[in-house]
Amino acid sequence: MKPKAGEIDRIVRNPGELAAALVYGPDSGLARERGAQLARAIVADLSDPFLVCGLSESDLKNDPARLFDEAAALSMMGGRRLIRLRINGDSQSKVIGEFVSDLDAGNKALEGFLLVEAGDLGPRSSVRKLFEASKSAAALPCYPDDAGTVEKLIEDTLRGHGWQAPMETMGFLVSHLGSDRQLTRQELEKLVLYLGKGEGRSPVSLADAQAAIGDASALTVDGLLDAVGAGDVDRVDTELTKCFDGGQTPVGLLRAATGHFSRLARVAALVGTGVPAGQAIGKLRPPIHFKRRQSFERQVSLWRPKLLAQALDLLLASEARCKTTGAPDVMICGDALVRLAVRARSLRGRA
Repeated sequence: MKPKAGEIDRIVRNPGELAAALVYGPDSGLARERGAQLARAIVADLSDPFLVCGLSESDLKNDPARLFDEAAALSMMGGRRLIRLRINGDSQSKVIGEFVSDLDAGNKALEGFLLVEAGDLGPRSSVRKLFEASKSAAALPCYPDDAGTVEKLIEDTLRGHGWQAPMETMGFLVSHLGSDRQLTRQELEKLVLYLGKGEGRSPVSLADAQAAIGDASALTVDGLLDAVGAGDVDRVDTELTKCFDGGQTPVGLLRAATGHFSRLARVAALVGTGVPAGQAIGKLRPPIHFKRRQSFERQVSLWRPKLLAQALDLLLASEARCKTTGAPDVMICGDALVRLAVRARSLRGRA
């Protein structure tokens, strides 16, 4: 089955009659979080070797029947068993397809729950299609949080510790979190540890948020985006390495770049109607962090609406290539961002 976005968290908390689930997507942090939560919904103690079996691609390659054997095995201590399979791509789609077909056919011998955890799978992925079409299994995508989801996560976390974020503070937090769910949670935990226990709904000052989140991984992404938009080609390579080392994904970075160039396009459109650049930038929500404002304004002066439209086309096409061509996504991402940086450098030379 292919659940709606609002149903995914419910399924993760309680899979009900489902016999299998696929957790995949570009937000690796969210995928790990949902995978762990779903696993705990099946088995309370994930360290119990009688109830949990971990399998890899190599295990199935050497012994395809093992998946069926593990799902049919009964726990000596009672309770439903969990088979946790980690794959990368569609290399085991035949075995998984046979397993899902047996589930849909009502094979009662397969009493264990199969949890398949994969990386980012494109729409043409065989494994993804198998789970989406199944009546006994569910495909659970994990995409980067949008601004609304990040804001709710921030509100819930702060409220649980007696704090709330005023508009200015919330704007800063939303603009510097969200590229990866796990990293977002880590940064919020660091913030509440920095703040201590609040009283009721104590306001979090912007200065405190900046002090605690100042070295967040999202700031590294901002550095990359500003380097691309301003034409700092040499810096792009360095910032890309930092982003990948920090757990960012190629698709996630391309989407972040799409968001960045979309904001540049909105400002450029306003400037084209006669609105001063500074005033146009001030209309953005969430707002541009004050430390980035000068760089952002300089980028607005370089890029014209037509060129920004071309940049967005390149980014969207690159994301599609990452999901459909099978080419190395790291290379596709790097090539797109470097090409944009080179274009910005040439524009800088004309300014």
